[in-house]
Amino acid sequence: MNYYYIVNPLTNRKCSIHSQIGKKILNNYISQSGGALSQKEKDEKSKILKNANVYAPEGYFTGLTVEETKKRLERMKEGTKKSHKDASAYKDFETDFRDGERIKTKLSGYTKQWRKYFPNATSLEEKAKLTGVPFDIIEKVYNKGLAAWRTGHRPGATGQQWGYARVHSFLVKGKAYYTADNYLAKEAIKRSRIAKEWFEWVEGLCDGEENRDKYKWCKKACSKSECR
Repeated sequence: MNYYYIVNPLTNRKCSIHSQIGKKILNNYISQSGGALSQKEKDEKSKILKNANVYAPEGYFTGLTVEETKKRLERMKEGTKKSHKDASAYKDFETDFRDGERIKTKLSGYTKQWRKYFPNATSLEEKAKLTGVPFDIIEKVYNKGLAAWRTGHRPGATGQQWGYARVHSFLVKGKAYYTADNYLAKEAIKRSRIAKEWFEWVEGLCDGEENRDKYKWCKKACSKSECR
């Protein structure tokens, strides 16, 4: 194995780690993994998030410096104060970009699961047709995800990605299905026989004793929704 080269994610070609481009790519990887922070900076960052007066999970600040973390928190607070109908609430987060480029994000586990089932079904209309879940319900879930984006998200994620991730969480019976969007799941099951069959077929996050032991919140969720 040659450790003197690194793959450029934009071109998928190898380049020397000693070249200008190679150094930039390497520094970006280190920064995004949090490796660029000293222990003192990590402690300061953790303290800032712990004392934040808004919902601020660590995942929303992965790879950010202390100063970027402060800036992102302010932007999140700004988003919480604005209506989800206010277009200005959806302006870009400065901290979603580094060196003029949007930070690359990983696909959510729910999106990966959906793509295993239907790799080519990308639109909301296709998702509705395949699962039997009425389109207007899927659209509501998407809009809720988009609205949530303005109050915080993983660095680099777009509003559209956040909306689709929530739809996938809903359709494959992830956390959205069991919690915030459960009332929409019940409505879909009531209105559509195909949707009912779909949700009975999909193995959800809270289905099975092992999963319920792993995710403690499932116990409460399953008291309100049927789990297998």
